[in-house]
Amino acid sequence: MVINDAKIALIDFGLRQHRLQLGVSIQVSDPQALEKIRQQEKDIARRRVMQLLQSGANVIITTQRLGLWLFVASPRKIYAELQRQQEVQQHQQQQQQQQQQQQQQQQQQQPQRRQQALLLLLHLVG
Repeated sequence: MVINDAKIALIDFGLRQHRLQLGVSIQVSDPQALEKIRQQEKDIARRRVMQLLQSGANVIITTQRLGLWLFVASPRKIYAELQRQQEVQQHQQQQQQQQQQQQQQQQQQQPQRRQQALLLLLHLVG
């Protein structure tokens, strides 16, 4: 294989799925939380690859190991997947913000409703 106009990235870290360091343990009782941790471990390596791709590198030389998934997937597929993940995360963040705004509005409306109910009660009694 010949690569013309090579842009070489020299890195001192691996591009494998990130794992916790030796001696670090996490106790998780919720299966969803465990899956979230595993996904975050995968995302760390993917973000690193995305940063390398965004820098324009088309050759990667590393002192560490490369994950098998890197050889299976083409850079375009990895980049497209990472972009999709970013879009999903942005959408989730927007939904969370909307939910928070709705909760704040409801909390602000509760005292007004109580006050209106008290005024109605006073009007009916008086």
